[in-house]
Amino acid sequence: MRRLRAGDFERFAAMMGNPEVTRFIGDGRPRSRAEAWRDMAASAGHWMLLGFGRFAVADESDSLIGHAGLFHPPDWPELELGYIFDQAAWGRGLAQEAVRAIRAWAFATWQPQRLVSFIAPANAASRRLAARVGAVQDGTVELRGRMAERWVHPRPGGGVVV
Repeated sequence: MRRLRAGDFERFAAMMGNPEVTRFIGDGRPRSRAEAWRDMAASAGHWMLLGFGRFAVADESDSLIGHAGLFHPPDWPELELGYIFDQAAWGRGLAQEAVRAIRAWAFATWQPQRLVSFIAPANAASRRLAARVGAVQDGTVELRGRMAERWVHPRPGGGVVV
């Protein structure tokens, strides 16, 4: 994992333009190249403004296969651990590995009271991933006009703050 860089844009745009990848993200529609650029720039800016953000997740050849990390814009109710992966990376355990690493880093570095993932109720794969890494569902929340389940991640050493 590393920070996003300008050279990641083509892969980022292709991933965010794929309707299978974006169907549970935001309004569920694929992003245009311009929207993908704004999303990528916002991820980079998140680091500058808040000191944390989403990491680029790259394969062995350093090609972008996803991005995952911390997200907390002003209209977000809690610090979120979010993840988006390209279809080619699905089912390989890479998201689980990234979530565990980011969660450990987040608790060690930022010491949040809680760390959550907001998941669309219909996103069965993401719900399974959250459960696999020990997160527990704790109600629902409306985010930008859509309902999402709140999954609370365990703290290091166990225990979930609900």
